[in-house]
Amino acid sequence: MPLNQAPTKDRAKGEGDWVSTEEMCDQLEICRSTLYRVRTADGLMQEGVHYTRKNPTSIRCGHLLWNPDEVKKVFRRRLG
Repeated sequence: MPLNQAPTKDRAKGEGDWVSTEEMCDQLEICRSTLYRVRTADGLMQEGVHYTRKNPTSIRCGHLLWNPDEVKKVFRRRLG
């Protein structure tokens, strides 16, 4: 997969399941605003690795899919 191309849900099957923002927050036991704050802080999360847009042409932040394994790695590093 080219580096500049974000994975689609179908392409990501082999890399683990991608989940909605609500499911990601439930798994981490955090609120949506905390997840988005970490996403924008210090460039810790990259589009295509940690999250991808459901509709790549949309600018709405609420329509994201998350890679739980990669996101949990970021939170483990931040916490410690």
